[in-house]
Amino acid sequence: MNVCLFDKTGTLTINEVVLEEVYGANLNVDQQRCIIVSKSRDVRQDQEFQKRLCHNFAADHTLVLTKPDAQGKQTTLGDPLEEELYKFARAGLENTKDIRGKNYMKVVRVDRGGSTDMLGVINVFGFKSEL
Repeated sequence: MNVCLFDKTGTLTINEVVLEEVYGANLNVDQQRCIIVSKSRDVRQDQEFQKRLCHNFAADHTLVLTKPDAQGKQTTLGDPLEEELYKFARAGLENTKDIRGKNYMKVVRVDRGGSTDMLGVINVFGFKSEL
């Protein structure tokens, strides 16, 4: 990712991050136009771009699952921006840490970009802004 733009309107009045659209460039297809990926609908014009984008949003985070409550429900906890990227990708953390005989730190299911994929996260490196 080379550029990241944010519209800060409303950040002082509400305590949440909301991602509605992502404008991305697929330089292999068209160097003059952006591909728009919307939260509310799937884009069919470039599924491979959307799939790669959502895989990155779904797997590049430090989110964790809480322990199951009395009803067995778990929630996702973590940084609000990471959580919104994760929701945008229509992702879900899985209880299993095994995909086809390989063990991972955590497993993410992504239901976006034309298919349902399982991604194994090998390691998560913390970001330190002081560095």
